[in-house]
Amino acid sequence: MIFKTSNAQVHVVTVPTIESKAHPTEKDLHNLRAILGNVEKLRCDMYDSSLIPVALVNKLVSLANHPSSRILQKFAVDTLGH
Repeated sequence: MIFKTSNAQVHVVTVPTIESKAHPTEKDLHNLRAILGNVEKLRCDMYDSSLIPVALVNKLVSLANHPSSRILQKFAVDTLGH
């Protein structure tokens, strides 16, 4: 489902169901309010419509431009021998 928070952030949320229905109601989606409330609480301002866990993982795996370019250059030189 597409969920728009009170802060106008938009998220695509997958809510597990017991039974697949073409047009589910809120009653069919157990704990929907709790799920959407927690999604809204996890908001992060680092990126547009980002959530804290996603932003933290992105920051963790991203390499800084300057050090990573030196590492890649050294790897290429060592590997190719140039």
